[in-house]
Amino acid sequence: MSFSSVEFTRAPEVSAEFAGRVRGLLCASALGDALGYPLELLSAEQIAERSPKPWEAAYGELLISDDTQLTCYTLDGLTEVLEWNNEGAAADELACLWLAYLRWFRGIGEALPETAPFSLDREIDGANELTARRGPGAATLRALGTGEMQLVSKSVNPDALGSGALVRSAALGLLPVAQERTVVMLAVRGAALTHGYPEALVSAAAYALLIRDLLASPSGSFDALLEAARRVVSWCGSVAGDDAIPGDGSRTVEALNRALELLERGVVPVPQAVADHFGTGWTAPELLGTALWCAADALRNLPADADDATVRGTLFEGLCRAVSVDSDSDSVGAMVGMLWAAAGFPVGGDEADAWSEALGRVHGLDQVEAVAERYLRQLGL
Repeated sequence: MSFSSVEFTRAPEVSAEFAGRVRGLLCASALGDALGYPLELLSAEQIAERSPKPWEAAYGELLISDDTQLTCYTLDGLTEVLEWNNEGAAADELACLWLAYLRWFRGIGEALPETAPFSLDREIDGANELTARRGPGAATLRALGTGEMQLVSKSVNPDALGSGALVRSAALGLLPVAQERTVVMLAVRGAALTHGYPEALVSAAAYALLIRDLLASPSGSFDALLEAARRVVSWCGSVAGDDAIPGDGSRTVEALNRALELLERGVVPVPQAVADHFGTGWTAPELLGTALWCAADALRNLPADADDATVRGTLFEGLCRAVSVDSDSDSVGAMVGMLWAAAGFPVGGDEADAWSEALGRVHGLDQVEAVAERYLRQLGL
């Protein structure tokens, strides 16, 4: 049996609970993104000195960045695939993703060359907060600006290893398909639309699989997060034997194992410590490790019988710490929120707590929620 035929992670089942986690994932990631976006280019020391901080009510309105935008456009691309399938027609999944990214590119004010394919507008394209220009990555802009589909075997960004393709890949983990291979190859090829460095593609697939596995896990379990991460590490160990995936996944394995090791030793992710353990924290593998470390550490001392208000309070404190790290703050925040929601922790509600107050300040959250609803509708939920 080849490595590529071995299943390591679990598939979620379409259900009311799955729908709730999908909704929570987009909202929690938008909150983490919006809290981190104003801090993205600041050092940990500068963040500590900033006042007011984004998580304080005095800061006011919170804005989502390209991380949330491209996650939503990825999910909308999958929604279009389901629309075609529900009408009895086959769709090219990769083409739907690429056209979605091209519409986003056009929406933020970039001009496409005449050679780029034409795509009719979809409902998401009228969402002003999902097409506002908010920190788009250089590699993403360069690849989409060519107007030509980039492939694993052909890329204008062969050295691109940043987080641009990583965060958005979470949406691919929301596909409730039984075949792990389907998620892996779509994540690899979807990431290659903008990023060409082999390890960036492996990290994108690993993150999609981590989200996929968590969606199938028991609700609100710290152990489930660690177990899912270990299963993804096992999958990464198969990459070197897979001819369809470039690279060997070694940096992704190293980053995830480093996070698991730090958690086992009880090392707390204080803001200034990220560079000591993950380097700059701006590359895809290191960012994935940092997000896992921050997400799991916040859950370490959470009582098993804690009520939802206590859980949200703990998560909010952890999210504030996560976006304060000396790293890619909005991406870390988005991923931490995604991991919690995928694992079934309570990240919604109208309660009068710090989490809900901050969530209420995220501008355009209704537009993010609408993307989730359109996707779930195509699944019959």
